[in-house]
Amino acid sequence: MMTPNEYGIIGYETYAKFTGGKTWDGKPMPTWEDLPEKIQGAWGASGEAVVESYIDSMVQEWCDMTKSVNQDGSYRDYDMPNIDPFHEED
Repeated sequence: MMTPNEYGIIGYETYAKFTGGKTWDGKPMPTWEDLPEKIQGAWGASGEAVVESYIDSMVQEWCDMTKSVNQDGSYRDYDMPNIDPFHEED
């Protein structure tokens, strides 16, 4: 599993690539190593939040696909096919 710091580096490098290595006001971006620890932490927290949000949305989508709603609003399980490759048919 990746660390928040690794997420931060990916986000920072992606931002740099997208902006041609320039800050919001057109100045050259410092290298990751030259950023203050607090700024690195902010990039890491941002990247981690994006990943968590994406995972949450994927889990919700999966739950929506595998559940059906009864008329009273309660959920019933959807019959999922057995995809266990070691499952032997009866």
